[in-house]
Amino acid sequence: MSIMPIIQPNTNTIIKKTDLLSLTLPELQQWLVERGEAPFRAKQIYHWLYQHLVTGFQEMTNLPQALRERLAREASIGPMVVRSELHSKDDRTRKVLLELGDGKLIESVLMRLRFRMHVLRDGPDGL
Repeated sequence: MSIMPIIQPNTNTIIKKTDLLSLTLPELQQWLVERGEAPFRAKQIYHWLYQHLVTGFQEMTNLPQALRERLAREASIGPMVVRSELHSKDDRTRKVLLELGDGKLIESVLMRLRFRMHVLRDGPDGL
């Protein structure tokens, strides 16, 4: 389980958010149960993260609004921030610009092909 400190803008308050991408399904179930949520919500969240590749909790429309708001306060989807995201007209290609915690940028392209998916990336190391 990965918990990263996040400093809210214009405050000195440090909020520790849990990176949901670092949790296994059983760990996510446990994390939700500890917060009074039903364990089946973990499968719903996993579906959004790994099937729909969402970048925000508001996109998880089959979750109650209160849970989405709580997730936004207490959790993150990966240790990066999405700065921009472009989709092709057929939605088979996505281009995403990510910002790391140190301010460096990574550009990634996800291409959904007929029988597989390809990911291309260009990051701070020039690869």
